[in-house]
Amino acid sequence: MKKGQYYPTVFATFSAIIAFIAGAAISSRTFNLDMKWSVLVGMFVGLLFYILSYFRAKASVEIKRITKKFNLTSSELAKITGLRESDFPIYNGSLNLIVPKKHWPKILDRLQEYERAQESNK
Repeated sequence: MKKGQYYPTVFATFSAIIAFIAGAAISSRTFNLDMKWSVLVGMFVGLLFYILSYFRAKASVEIKRITKKFNLTSSELAKITGLRESDFPIYNGSLNLIVPKKHWPKILDRLQEYERAQESNK
């Protein structure tokens, strides 16, 4: 079993539960909606946060997996992604993603291209 296999699901579930509670409470108290509508709004907000959190966590796990698989350094990551070397600090052999989340899809795409290129060269 992989270390980060369940992380995206667990993280997204907790995020969805918190978002559901917040969405239902805010819609009930602030907008004075009936309980039925408050629960529906909470479910919608919870679903949105589940999807968003799941894909962000999955992207983080994938970026770190590829980095670890090929033992990439900060300078190699910067060269592959076109970002700065300081955006990829590696402490104790683990990558810390301090890059804004809006850049994660671009980073993941470039690293997946790198992984495919490396595997086709073997």
